[in-house]
Amino acid sequence: MSNSINQNREKLGEELIKLSKHVDVLFVEDDESEIEFTYTMLQSYLKSLDVARNGQEGLELYKKKHYDLVITDIVMPVMDGLTMVQEMKKIDPEQHIIITSSYDDSENLLKSIKLGVSSYILKPFKSSNIFSELYTICKNIDDAKTLAEYQFDLEKKMADALFTIKEQNKKLTQQAKQVAMGELLSFIAHQLKQPLNGLGLSKELVLANFQDGTLTEESIKKFDDRVTKQIKFMSESIDELRNLFNPNKKPRKFFLDKAIEKVLEMVSIQILGTGIELRTDLEKNLRFEGFQNELEQVMLNIINNGKEALVERKVEEPVIEIKSFQDDRCYIITIEDNGGGIPDSIIEKVFDSYFTTKGDEGTGIGLNLAKLIVQDSLQGEIAVKNSDKGAFFTIKLPI
Repeated sequence: MSNSINQNREKLGEELIKLSKHVDVLFVEDDESEIEFTYTMLQSYLKSLDVARNGQEGLELYKKKHYDLVITDIVMPVMDGLTMVQEMKKIDPEQHIIITSSYDDSENLLKSIKLGVSSYILKPFKSSNIFSELYTICKNIDDAKTLAEYQFDLEKKMADALFTIKEQNKKLTQQAKQVAMGELLSFIAHQLKQPLNGLGLSKELVLANFQDGTLTEESIKKFDDRVTKQIKFMSESIDELRNLFNPNKKPRKFFLDKAIEKVLEMVSIQILGTGIELRTDLEKNLRFEGFQNELEQVMLNIINNGKEALVERKVEEPVIEIKSFQDDRCYIITIEDNGGGIPDSIIEKVFDSYFTTKGDEGTGIGLNLAKLIVQDSLQGEIAVKNSDKGAFFTIKLPI
C-alpha cells in the first residue's frame, strides 16, 4: 500500500516539475518555521518562489511582479491575508490563490469563497495536499498558456493569410479594373451601334432619293435634322456612360412623354421600311427628376429588341406599343410588341450580364445595362413578362 502511495507521489512530483517549471509563486507567511518548511518543499519544483512576511509586503511585491500563484496565510501582522487577497483581486480578478490557515473558521472560509480563491488548506498541511492543489493550479495555468500560445499562433496564421488575401485582392482588383474597362467599352459600342445604324439608313435614303431624282430641299433639311439629333444623342450617350457610376452627377427634371417621343423620333428611320407600327398612349406632364439620356438609352434598347424580334419572325401587322401613366405610387412606362413573346426557358435570364439569344452578333449587354440604369441610376424597377401578344416590359419610376 505504502509503495503505491510513494509511486503516486513520485508520479505527481514528476508531473508537477513539468508543469511548474515556468510558474512564479509568491508565498506570504509570518511564521519562520512555516516559511522554511514550505520553501524547502517547493523551491525545487518552481521557476521562482518569492517570500513575503506579511500582507503589506506581499501586496507590494505583487504590484511589482506578476505571479502565477499566490499562497498566503490569513492571520498576519500589518495586513492580514484576506485583505491582501482582496486588493490583489482588484488588480487581477483571475489571480490563482491558495489560502492556508491554522483555524477551522467557517467565517474565513466563506470570505475566501466570496473572494474567489482557488483553494483553502488547513494547517498543518501535508505535502501531498499542497502538491495536489499546486498540481491542479499549475495544470490550469499550463492549459491557459497553451491556449494563449495556440491563439497567438492562430492569430499569426490568420494575419499571414489576410496578408496573402490582400495581395491576391490587389491582383484581382487590377484584373477587375481591366474587365470593367472592357465592359464600359462594350456598353459604349452597344449604345452607339443603334444611332450609327440610323445614320447609315439616313444616308442610304438620301442617296436613293438623289438617284431617282426625288431629292428635294425639304428632304435634305429632314436629313440634316435627323443626323444632327443622332449625333447629339451619341455625344450625350458617351457622356452619360462615362458618368454612369459617378456619385456626384446631378439629376434634372424632365417630362417623360417628351423623352419617349425623342426616342421614337430617333428610331423612326430604322423602323421605316419594316412595316412596324409605333403606337403611343403617353400621359402628358409627368415630370420626373432623374437622368433623361439614361432613360432614353433604356427605351432605345427595348424598342430596338422588339423591332429585331418582329422583323426576324416576320410578324404580320407588327406593332410596338408604348404607354406612360401615373398610379398612386409611381410613374409607369410599358413597351409591348406582338412578336409572340420570349421563350419561357430564357425569360428569367434576359437581364443577366452577357446573356444573348443573338449568337455571335449579340453582346448580352443591352438589357443588362438597361436594368443597371433603371435600378441604380433612376432608382426604379424594370421587369418583363409575356402578354397574350408578345413581350411586355414595365418600367416603374419613383414620383
